[in-house]
Formats: sequence, C-alpha cells, structure tokens
Amino acid sequence: MSAEPRFPRSLTLAAWLIVGLLAVIAVLLVVPRETNLLSRAVAQQAPMLGARGVYAFPIQMTPKSYGICMLDVDASTVWFYEYMPTTHKLRLASARSWIFDRYLEEYNVEGLAPNEVGELVSKQRSQRQQIGAGSGEGVATSRPASEPAESPTSDKE
Repeated sequence: MSAEPRFPRSLTLAAWLIVGLLAVIAVLLVVPRETNLLSRAVAQQAPMLGARGVYAFPIQMTPKSYGICMLDVDASTVWFYEYMPTTHKLRLASARSWIFDRYLEEYNVEGLAPNEVGELVSKQRSQRQQIGAGSGEGVATSRPASEPAESPTSDKE
C-alpha cells in the first residue's frame, strides 16, 4: 500500500485562509480608490447634500465649534448655523446675499452689507461708463442677463 503523505487538516485550512487573504488584497489593489467599496477617511469632508438649488454641508466654524452651511444658488444667499453642544440645538450664526458681490471688481475688507456692495458696483459702473465716454468708445447701456434689475435691499428707510 502506497500511502500518500497527507497534510494535517489545520495546515490545509491555513493555506486556504492565506489564499483568501491574498485574493482580497489583490481585489483591493485592482479596484479604484474612488469607488464606494472603501469607506471615506474620517478626516475627509462630507459631501454636499441638496436639491432644487439649496445645498447643505457640514463645516468647522472655529477650532472647537461645528455647524452647517446652507447655500441657495437660486436666491443667491448663504447662511450658517452653529451647533450648540450644551443645548443640542442650531443657532443662526450669519447670513449673506451675494447678488452684487460677484459684480464687485476690487474690494478686500470685511463688514460690507449687500446694499453697500450694490452701491459700490453702481459707482464702479458709472466710472467705467465715464471713462468709456471720455475716450470716445461706445458705452453699452445693457446689463448682463444674470444681473438683477434692482436691489431688493435698495429701499432706504
């Protein structure tokens, strides 16, 4: 009787375990890292969530406080809620309209209200028109299609 050498059962099980682990490693090396097969790292920013032009995403407001940023692209506004850990509630920290901000050419100081930005934009446009009229160039009087006709905050009380 020729007896073939048999490996112990534990050695066979260990060999199959190694083969399985090597297969998992090979799959992880082949699969692109952008897929959701692997979870995101803890330090990465969470994705923006939103619908119909309103987006919300978590932010770190200070080294020890966190909150939510809300962005409404249709109404051109952004606002921030700060999470208050003592009360477990959100507090409105700030809000801003950027209707006129995108037309402002040169300004680098905080503290401007949206209607003040609108006034600065109007001044810049009138200066540009005066320069264009003084040089003999034709001055375009039409405004861009995305520019609002009037400021919603231009009514002075």
